[in-house]
Amino acid sequence: MSSAPGAVAEVRAQRRAWLAGLVVGTAAGFTVFEAPALGVVLAVAFAVPALVGTPRLAPFGGLLTGAGGVLTVVLWMAAARCDSLNRGSAQEGCTSPDLGPWFAAGGAMVAAGLAFTVLAVARALRSRRTPS
Repeated sequence: MSSAPGAVAEVRAQRRAWLAGLVVGTAAGFTVFEAPALGVVLAVAFAVPALVGTPRLAPFGGLLTGAGGVLTVVLWMAAARCDSLNRGSAQEGCTSPDLGPWFAAGGAMVAAGLAFTVLAVARALRSRRTPS
């Protein structure tokens, strides 16, 4: 199995696009908690050019993995903090709403991001193969 120079460049482009998506997704995920409209604008501002550019799957994989991961981790931390407050005092210190649907949304985003990532890697590896 050998690699053509163009195929190696494509793999590098996929890697850079995924990492850019991960960084923007993570930033947008944190921003959504502080300024929701700004976080959505940040994600859309990245997603629109990614739709017209190549590669397409890798940046969306990173975007969804980063944003979904942040959503899940931040909600988990909030729920854990609330639980520890309730265990530490005799009074009711914290009551959190049902976060189940939000955890499901974060998990679905991470799963979709990982699926896009696997597809992007499979395409990149397939393009590296040259017929003997």
